[in-house]
Amino acid sequence: GGGGAEPATSATVLGVVVSHLDMRDTRPTYMEPRANPSGGDWALERSGALLADGSDQLVVDSVRFLQLDSNGVLLSGYNRAATVAHCEFSSLGQSAVASWGFTDGMLSNEGLRGDFPRGTSIVHNWCHDIGLLQKQSSFYFQAITAEATVGSNV
Repeated sequence: GGGGAEPATSATVLGVVVSHLDMRDTRPTYMEPRANPSGGDWALERSGALLADGSDQLVVDSVRFLQLDSNGVLLSGYNRAATVAHCEFSSLGQSAVASWGFTDGMLSNEGLRGDFPRGTSIVHNWCHDIGLLQKQSSFYFQAITAEATVGSNV
């Protein structure tokens, strides 16, 4: 793990590499259930062409995410030291990469269980033509996430 308490469900997959693939042409998901990951009006669904929950050292490298009607990559809940690098995100309905953890409950916004992405690296990616269906979209969205590095993206 990346420090702090491990989540209640600490089963993880270690060292998965997703490389040199095209992910494309998913169905529209803009009518799927959403939640508010933080204060404000931003709403998000926990889905993506690549959905990671419970990963350690996941690497997504040189993958093209094309004509998706949802998010490209979603890091949901416990993820440690994930890397998304050298990818292309094109013609997406929503966001390219989203990182969204869980808090300890309705009465607390603390992340003491460690059930959130930590130590994520989002580098050297190319992103264009996103938010075609969902106007609340971005290259990278994060909520309840720690120690992310985002750099050298276009």
